[in-house]
Amino acid sequence: MFFPAWRHCRQFWTITLRTLQFDRRHSAQEFFTTRSARGSLGFKSALWPPLTDLIDVSRSIVVLGAVLLILSGSGCKEPGKKVIAVPPPLVTSNTVTFPAGSLQLSTITSEAAVQRPETVIKLTGRLTWNDEVTVRVFSPVGGRVIESSVAPGQDIATGTVLARLASPDYGQAQADVRKANADLLLARKNLERTRELKAAGAAPGKDVDTAEDLYHSAQAELERASTRLALYGGTNGVVDQLYRLTSPLGGTLVEKNISPGQEVRPDAQLANVPTVFSPLFTISDPSRLWLYLDVAERDIPGIKPGLAVSVTSRAYPGRAYSGVIEWVGDGLDPLTRSVRVRANINNPDRSLKSEMYVDAAVTIPDGRGVGAEIPSKALLFDFSDRQYYVYLERAEGQYVRQQVVVREESGSRVVVESGLKAGDKVVSVGALLLDAIVHQSR
Repeated sequence: MFFPAWRHCRQFWTITLRTLQFDRRHSAQEFFTTRSARGSLGFKSALWPPLTDLIDVSRSIVVLGAVLLILSGSGCKEPGKKVIAVPPPLVTSNTVTFPAGSLQLSTITSEAAVQRPETVIKLTGRLTWNDEVTVRVFSPVGGRVIESSVAPGQDIATGTVLARLASPDYGQAQADVRKANADLLLARKNLERTRELKAAGAAPGKDVDTAEDLYHSAQAELERASTRLALYGGTNGVVDQLYRLTSPLGGTLVEKNISPGQEVRPDAQLANVPTVFSPLFTISDPSRLWLYLDVAERDIPGIKPGLAVSVTSRAYPGRAYSGVIEWVGDGLDPLTRSVRVRANINNPDRSLKSEMYVDAAVTIPDGRGVGAEIPSKALLFDFSDRQYYVYLERAEGQYVRQQVVVREESGSRVVVESGLKAGDKVVSVGALLLDAIVHQSR
């Protein structure tokens, strides 16, 4: 039988006593009490021991289990039979060295870290209208809305009348042009009359100079009034005070915030409060959207204009939209510690909507020193210093504990930014056993 043989197996006791060195702080008396005093589980109190204590105990249990597994295959001999003693592993600082022929080496597997051909950074972003093909229309004059015959979703050409307003401000601009025309006509006649009187010797020369000055002033006033009226889109004509609000850009009417009888103000377009002073009309091209991304500091080195972006939305599972990064901000947000990045997104069927939150994947070609990719099971987290570690195989039977910096995790693989390079052999099976041996030796 296997179990009776344990009592006579010197190899079992040698390896077990040298490997399992429980700290006095973690004695059985500190963790457990009698079953009758604390219930069937036998814990000293209702609360579990501290996490660090449990980790130390769990490491010892792992080592004990490994030793039992090894001895079960080694076949301890009955008393009187020859037994070959196996030396325990040598632990120096963070290095574990097993002697040649050690049975524990059969439980350890290593594989080489690989360099990924490209890195994909996953981010979340917000879609907005593309300002290069978007215009937000406000009224440059105050007045009351008489009518608006356009509707959201309608295609708008440049110069299309969006609304008609009864505007005293616009009527004043029309009247200024009419008055400037009349003043110029009067100044011209006065100048001609003064010149005739001077030629007849009935008027001094200074009267001619005064008449010429009045003429030039009237001419300048007409130019000013005409230019102002032209900025409103009006021409010299009747004074009807009827302002026609037109579209300065062609596209699709995507937003309308106006109705007949509504009073509009010219200073609303100066207010930087879009939730209070919304534009009367928004015209854009929904097939071309902007995507704003907030990129963390650690990902900034790889983000550059021209990189491809793939966008997915929960509204359309399994469908991806393509885009290109066109601008990377020059400063960090002081609150989020991130950089604003903008990308152009193609939306040919207009299925994506403005202000929609989406998932974005930025593909970064290798070449910026991303690091290497290893199995996630090779990674160990030390709660004492809150750092990640792996075990590297430096030589046959020799393993070194190495601190690493993790960039990202994708499925069963982890990208390590620093601490190892492509080609390094990392322990993928048995890392927990090595870590327990190192900690028990301290």
